[in-house]
Parts: sequence; C-alpha cells; structure tokens
Amino acid sequence: MKTLYIDESIRERYILVGHLVAANSVGRVRKAVRSHVLAGQRSIHFVKESDSRRKYLLAQFERLDCTALVVAVSGSDPKVARQIALQEILWRTHEYDVQQIVIELDVSSEAFDRATLLAHNRSVDEPLQIDFEFLTRNSEPLLWVADAVAWAVGRQGFWVKRAASMVTRTINISL
Repeated sequence: MKTLYIDESIRERYILVGHLVAANSVGRVRKAVRSHVLAGQRSIHFVKESDSRRKYLLAQFERLDCTALVVAVSGSDPKVARQIALQEILWRTHEYDVQQIVIELDVSSEAFDRATLLAHNRSVDEPLQIDFEFLTRNSEPLLWVADAVAWAVGRQGFWVKRAASMVTRTINISL
C-alpha cells in the first residue's frame, strides 16, 4: 500500500507529479526529507533554492529511493490541464497500489480538485476506495519531493536528466 503526494509545476506545459511512498516507509522518508531543511526555512521549495542546493537535494531524494509518476499536459490553460492530469493519475492509482492521496493545498483549486475526484468516482464502475487530503507544503515534507521532481521535469535539460532515476513513468498529453 502506498501514499501518493502530489504537487505541480507550470512552465511551457502543466506538470503534475505524484511522489509514491510505501506505507511502511512514510515515517522514515518524511524524517529524512525534513532533515534537509536549512535554518530559517519552513519547507523546501525548489523554485527558491540555488542550483547547487537543487543538485544536492535531488541526490538525497534519489538515495531515499523516492519514486514519482509524472503527467505533463501541453496545449491547455493550467486549470483544464490540472483536471486532465489529476484524472490521469486517478486512473493509474490501482497500478501503484495507492491507498491515500495527499495534494498540496492550493485554495484556488481545492474545490475544483474535489469536483474532479468526485466526477472520477461517478464515472467508474468501482469508485476509488482512497483517502484524500489537502495539506500545505509546510505541513508535509513528502510534498517537497513531488515539488522537486516537478520543477526538474519542467526545467528540462540537465535537470530532467538529474531527476530521471526517480521517475517511474511519464505520461505526456498534448491537446
């Protein structure tokens, strides 16, 4: 059983990343990720880190055997792209034995995300039996890994290569 921690990055395309963590590893991985917060920081947010720190953090997350599912949507506005990407992740939850999904809280999209989750469950024969939570970045360190991978994939080039070992699957959707 796994928990999926979801965050996004918006550049030329909309990128939604789900960081997968086995239920029996959550405490250990959370503690290890939190240990990389610098004095004065409340969380790790890749857009605010230096390149040398980004390299260091990606290496540390890789050592923790962090894995991620990436959905990249191009050709649409971010709100529609988010809905499409979230739906795609929901369709894949059974493949990864997901029992819980934690989404970084964004008050501007929370109601829309909840509607997407509800619509998904109404459209399938067997609704998902998954717990959903919306948490702030500061309250859940495991969201920081999804943020790191999303940032790296969005940045492309060297960065996407640096994060590649953590990505178990990439789904590209062009509209």
